[in-house]
Amino acid sequence: MPPNDNKNRYPVDVVADIVEARLQKTVFSCLGWVMGILVSIAGVALGAGPSFVESRVDGRIVDDFAQRIAALEDSLAKMATEASSKAVLREPDPPVRLPLTLSQPDTVDVGKDSVRVFVIEVSDAALYQIRAVGLGVTDEQGELVPDSTFDPMIYLYDDEERLIAFDDDGGEQALDSYLQVLLAGGVTYELHVREVFSDPGRVEVSLALGDVL
Repeated sequence: MPPNDNKNRYPVDVVADIVEARLQKTVFSCLGWVMGILVSIAGVALGAGPSFVESRVDGRIVDDFAQRIAALEDSLAKMATEASSKAVLREPDPPVRLPLTLSQPDTVDVGKDSVRVFVIEVSDAALYQIRAVGLGVTDEQGELVPDSTFDPMIYLYDDEERLIAFDDDGGEQALDSYLQVLLAGGVTYELHVREVFSDPGRVEVSLALGDVL
């Protein structure tokens, strides 16, 4: 439901690239070995002599080929296990869903490359205002960096996971986000807040009744 974020949401694509690259390398290696056999056979055909035929046309070639096939199967099995492990490790934790209520602003920290999710439960249909005011970027200790700017974006979804509104820089200050939207009664909405450049920072989010149109 949050906006596209390939670094966290689609680890399968990354895993597929890893498997494809390793598989190509292994296949090319086997093809090179087969070409070597063909060259040897060509040497026999050109008169390498009976002794060469007797030394090569025996069980050793078949055994060697079988060993290489077994090694290829083992390598593919290991790659599949490694890929599955990496996919599990890359799956992000589900975001904490925080309640957002009228006239009760909430100040939260947004981590790097992450999204903060707020739940808006609407009992009566009305026009609402949603604001996200960036308070600044945070350092590794979670402290605000002096004179820094945090540029929030907001995405509003309905209870069927459809994006119904979005804003960036529509607020009173240059980097603040603002929405005025008519929300239906009896519906639970989700508001997703993130930073434009995925920087960690602090933001104040608020919900209020909107102005009459």
